[in-house]
Amino acid sequence: MTTTSTRRAILAGITTAPATSLPAFGGSNAPDPIYAAIAAHRGAVGARHAAGDDAEATMRADELMDETARALADAQPTTIAGVTAFLSYIADCLGDDSIGWQFPGDTRLRVLIRAAVVALERLT
Repeated sequence: MTTTSTRRAILAGITTAPATSLPAFGGSNAPDPIYAAIAAHRGAVGARHAAGDDAEATMRADELMDETARALADAQPTTIAGVTAFLSYIADCLGDDSIGWQFPGDTRLRVLIRAAVVALERLT
């Protein structure tokens, strides 16, 4: 017996394929973690500005900025929009001289840009 595949039969078979067997476009529906990292760092910057001349509050705020800056660099954007938000936030911070990126040595900007490049490579 010979089986002949017609265009109509192939299209009918495609429409009955389960949707779960197809790859998801854009990955998971989970929120991009970079937004939480940006919000945390933004809050730390706000705390630093609010500390004013209080030495103890300034020290705590600097520690928080250090912690959130490292988390921001370690965050892995999972969407192109997340990478865009990440780069935009970095550009905004670089325009604010009061924000000291708390990374050891002279790797501050390089670390952040590398994180964005890694995320873009993973998404493309």
